[in-house]
Amino acid sequence: MRMIDKKERDALAELLEEIDCSHLGLLELIDSKGDPAMNKAAQIAGDLRINREPLNTGDISSHAAEYQPKASSGRDSAREGRAVEAELNLDQFEETVDLLKAYGADFTIDFEIVRGLEYYSGTVFEIYAQGLGAQRQICGGGTYELASLFGGKETSSTGFGLGFDRIMEIAKMEGICSPPLYLAFTPDVKKEAAGIARDLRKSFPVIMDVMGRSLGAQIKAAAGSGADYVAIVGRDEIECGKLALRDMKGGEQESLSLAEIEEKLKAHFQRLP
Repeated sequence: MRMIDKKERDALAELLEEIDCSHLGLLELIDSKGDPAMNKAAQIAGDLRINREPLNTGDISSHAAEYQPKASSGRDSAREGRAVEAELNLDQFEETVDLLKAYGADFTIDFEIVRGLEYYSGTVFEIYAQGLGAQRQICGGGTYELASLFGGKETSSTGFGLGFDRIMEIAKMEGICSPPLYLAFTPDVKKEAAGIARDLRKSFPVIMDVMGRSLGAQIKAAAGSGADYVAIVGRDEIECGKLALRDMKGGEQESLSLAEIEEKLKAHFQRLP
């Protein structure tokens, strides 16, 4: 909504009062950041479930049409007519937050970020870089439905756009990158694998699957990625504290601790031309 994006708090408060939604605490939600914002969102979601609020995004669009541009073709909005309670998907959002923490990402939960309500239908994000002054956003995207706006069926997708000019202002090339280590994992240890990848990336490049592929498919992808080695992580490896490290060229496989893998691969990469 334009009023959120432009921080027009008085106008937003009037709208919420008009559509009888001021009691939900939406103003408090967008003014909160980080964990307090997550807690407030969970509270609002709980209130909606308990009270079975009839509010839907179509209601809001009809009251605030003057603030939102109309789509030129297809559906007016990918969000129109959806029950707010049904589209919150906080469980999925919390899983994303947990993974970001496992990766060690520097992030802040901010429900004030607004991106194209005509087609964005889920979590949105923006990425910022230091050294660019006020124009420091280098990436933005999220979950959206574009096909339905052009007459296609509803298809949920996730994507982003990069500002290459801004990235080139801060990018620095430092030699030739080493071949990556591919980290393959079973679904039940995804968060643990993310933490392992974060630690190994301090020493060399690491690739992890983000497509939900099976362990076998990940190992096949590792062979196609040009990786010299693949580290395999499952529940057994987590419990014993050792990972399976497979030489993708020679075919040998051994069980090593994280420290042993780092030592072995550092020596391997140093021998490369």
